Amino acid sequence: MKYINNKILFPVICFCCINLFVKAQSVSSIKVKDIALVSYLQQLDTSSINYKLRFKIDPSSLASTVYLLFGMQKDSGNVINTQATFTHVSGIDYLSYSNQTNPVKNYTAFFDIQISKIQLRQIKWLTLYVLDNNGNYSSHFYEKLQP
Repeated sequence: MKYINNKILFPVICFCCINLFVKAQSVSSIKVKDIALVSYLQQLDTSSINYKLRFKIDPSSLASTVYLLFGMQKDSGNVINTQATFTHVSGIDYLSYSNQTNPVKNYTAFFDIQISKIQLRQIKWLTLYVLDNNGNYSSHFYEKLQP
């Protein structure tokens, strides 16, 4: 009886391990490219700078959340670690961040972000990736930021 239980238990454990490994390796079909971080309209408050963050995403209809990591290295959000949320209403995709909601048009998503000059001096890399509606992550997209 013990031999039969082990004979059944071993394949079940192997199947579960393989299933977890495959799930961890799943990559979303969402493609992200052409990140641009452009400053605009300086505030009277000179301690921070306003930026428009823009990127291409295809298909945006599958996107749930975009993660933005501003850091000293790739994949590091040690300076700013934030996220924006996609919503889908009547066939139109929107990206919402910090009390602003903007439609995604021609595969382009954008929002405004304010970065302090102190934070800006520390940031070397922007890492951006997307979580899709199925719980899979896109590939990471990196943009080296110049001081």
